[in-house]
Amino acid sequence: MFFVNLTKVKKRDPVKLFICLFFVSMSSYAQNINWFASADFVGEANEEDSYNQGLGIREFELAMHTQVDQDWATTMSFVYAQDPNSQTEVTELHEVFIQSSTVFSGHRLKLGQFFLNTGKMNKTHRHEWNMTSAPLFFYKYFGEEGVLDKGIEYTHFIGADANLTLVLGLTKGNQFAHLHVEDEHEHEEEGEEKQNAMEPTRYIRLGSFIEHTTTIGTEIGLNYIGRRDAEKTAWHYAGIDITHKQREAKTLSFLFQAEAWSRTYKYEGFEEYSDSGYYVYLEKGINQHHSLGLGVNAFFAEKDLDESLHEHSGRTVHDKYDSYFVNYTYANSEFLRYRFTVEKEAGLEVDEEEVNNMRYTLQMVFNIGKHPIHMF
Repeated sequence: MFFVNLTKVKKRDPVKLFICLFFVSMSSYAQNINWFASADFVGEANEEDSYNQGLGIREFELAMHTQVDQDWATTMSFVYAQDPNSQTEVTELHEVFIQSSTVFSGHRLKLGQFFLNTGKMNKTHRHEWNMTSAPLFFYKYFGEEGVLDKGIEYTHFIGADANLTLVLGLTKGNQFAHLHVEDEHEHEEEGEEKQNAMEPTRYIRLGSFIEHTTTIGTEIGLNYIGRRDAEKTAWHYAGIDITHKQREAKTLSFLFQAEAWSRTYKYEGFEEYSDSGYYVYLEKGINQHHSLGLGVNAFFAEKDLDESLHEHSGRTVHDKYDSYFVNYTYANSEFLRYRFTVEKEAGLEVDEEEVNNMRYTLQMVFNIGKHPIHMF
């Protein structure tokens, strides 16, 4: 009963959420619950006046994880977030799931609400990203953080020698791109139900990990996502992600990370459309505290489409978008870091005129508590 009531708490009702959290915290006396909190502050300035300017708490996350019994572990997280464009404040239940790697040997089973294990950025919380903001195409495809939904996910580890991982997932499909903005259905007339998706979201990922040495590794993944929403629009996403890391003691001495995705979609009764995008990011660790990064991302949009499909944080694109950025990260410790980014954007449109923009962002992230173990 507690779980059901908790998941029905409205996004804009923080009091109820934290009352629930208080009662959950009481159980820490009965079980060994590990707590984790993260605060993500972001300041942004743009040369184009119509874009966002200002400083705020982008996200505060409070999470707990524990072993339920000898087979199952659980994770639950709550988030307070601010959307800089709509000035919306949201408090919500983020993830809540149970998972086990021992019920079936060589397999992992996950049940609940979670970020889909596809690509690289989607399965990583954004306060742990090596970039401050999502690339434009990622934001439009998967939201500002990624795809979050309720369902089941199965992972099969295919042999120690091959180092292959097969992920299969099926979720309800009523939500997809996760955005911290006011729900357009929130003010519907009382009693009017939100329509369910015509088909559930299904996804598959085949990943391979290559361990060159104990400190150097490469991961490659092939991904597919399919869905049909409540408006009967069929969506298909296909992508590849590559991550290469080199470490020297506690320092990430070199990082190469890239993703490329294509999207096709077909409105009922219309022809099929498609677009695509990619990003490439390189980071060089100078030492344990300092690192420099360089990145590029692009979005190739189809012109004859609904313009809202080509908006990103208020930015509209009708043809081709390019972005080049450099960043500097200072990690005071593993719990506190600062990142300054300068980004050049081209291919934007404001009032039907093409414009370029320089964007400057300053990010501060600090963590306390015991964070769950990261994937590669």
